[in-house]
Amino acid sequence: MPTLPKKDHPIIITESRKVHRITMKRWFSSLLEAFEIDRGGLYTLKRLFVNPGKLFLDYLGAQRFHFIPPFRLLIVSTAIIIITFSFLGQFDAFFEGFNDQVRDQPKIDSDKLTFLQDIFLTYFNLFLWIYLPAAALMTWAFNTKKRFNFPEHLVLHTYLLTLSNLLSIVLLIGTYLQSEVLLIIYILVMFFYYVQTYHFVFEKGWLRSIIEMSIILIISFSLYFILLVLIFAGILFI
Repeated sequence: MPTLPKKDHPIIITESRKVHRITMKRWFSSLLEAFEIDRGGLYTLKRLFVNPGKLFLDYLGAQRFHFIPPFRLLIVSTAIIIITFSFLGQFDAFFEGFNDQVRDQPKIDSDKLTFLQDIFLTYFNLFLWIYLPAAALMTWAFNTKKRFNFPEHLVLHTYLLTLSNLLSIVLLIGTYLQSEVLLIIYILVMFFYYVQTYHFVFEKGWLRSIIEMSIILIISFSLYFILLVLIFAGILFI
């Protein structure tokens, strides 16, 4: 039986290394450290929900080190999405419907469907993140005269996708409860965030921001779904 440190009396190994007793506070801190979001995490999330555009501009400037890097937040939010999807059985429901649609195709056998399902589950995060370059390309194309380069547009959409992931947890619960109202609320809230961010970052009027962001979302999602269809078709038919 190892000697355990007492609550207020850690085991001192060296002056800089001390073994403390595991408490709920330290357990939670270690959990956050696993994702490296223990410092500045809550502050970054607060800024993300209040004004993603302002967070983006501050991250590009001198305040960068006050915030969690955007892609690290995206990784954590994607992990939460995967866990929520799995817990609510959304992956099974998706593939059950997908299999019903393609099962009658003569060139598709059950082994290919199983292989596609394994690929999708294994690389779900990558399939989700494919949207980022499509969206960044569109906002960059509409704002080539602005001072932001393409990688900075990627940062902007990384923050927005992270926000979408976190808010979609509510949507997933609503789907589980078969609530269409939550779906409508989620879509409206995310559209507001996208327009607000576009308006704030690119300094355009509200009406122009609504119109341009609507076009950007339609085109970027179209490119995204076309790419996914091509990938899935390549797996199934080649």
